Amino acid sequence: MYQTCPMDKNVVLQIGTACPDLALQAGLHMYQDYDALDVNMGCPVHFSTSGGMGSALLKQPEKIKNILTNLVKNIPDKSITCKIRLLATLEETLDLVKMIESTGVSAIAVHARYVSQRPREPALLDQLHHVVSSVSIPVIANGDAFDVTDFERIKQLTHCDSVMYARGALWNPSIFSDEMTHRHECARHLITYCKRYNTHFLNCKYMLQRMLDQHESAGPQFKAVVQSRTYQDLYTIFETHS
Repeated sequence: MYQTCPMDKNVVLQIGTACPDLALQAGLHMYQDYDALDVNMGCPVHFSTSGGMGSALLKQPEKIKNILTNLVKNIPDKSITCKIRLLATLEETLDLVKMIESTGVSAIAVHARYVSQRPREPALLDQLHHVVSSVSIPVIANGDAFDVTDFERIKQLTHCDSVMYARGALWNPSIFSDEMTHRHECARHLITYCKRYNTHFLNCKYMLQRMLDQHESAGPQFKAVVQSRTYQDLYTIFETHS
């Protein structure tokens, strides 16, 4: 299911894993296709945690250490990173990030929410400056970044090295450009690229639905995307709603 193209640069491959050996196998198998390998230790959803992956790893620091150490040791010419969530107490979070730093990873991303929290709850970004000051590796802040103005706001609040956009980037990928464009134009570009690179049609629909699902006014358009059957259907939907 993984595809990329020759001109892609700075590609980060994120994996879910609960096994040091399988993580290394995945990293070596995909070796030619990424520049950095990230281990997801923050996903709280059942399909991830039921396999011991995602946020389930946060309860097993020794396994985290083994997974990251194995990757850093055996894939030394790639950047190895991971993404975590806040633990129950600040002390536990700081102990974890210090241990993660000791494995030799290049950076760590911290989603400023507890495992029990969902996106509708405000991110606890004010806690991240403690994490930043406790380690020497770059820290990437994650949580409630929705437009270009949030980058500097979050950097100033957390003193982090960078900011991760998740929902904001899904809703409007032009967030990374100097000038944001309307989501309909982004959608048309997405459809063109998906068709050009033979992306699975259902994946294209899924991404378009994520671009629309936070806009109350997009109800009819969202429904039309769900009911679409071809790329031409999608082109028509976003031309009609320009």
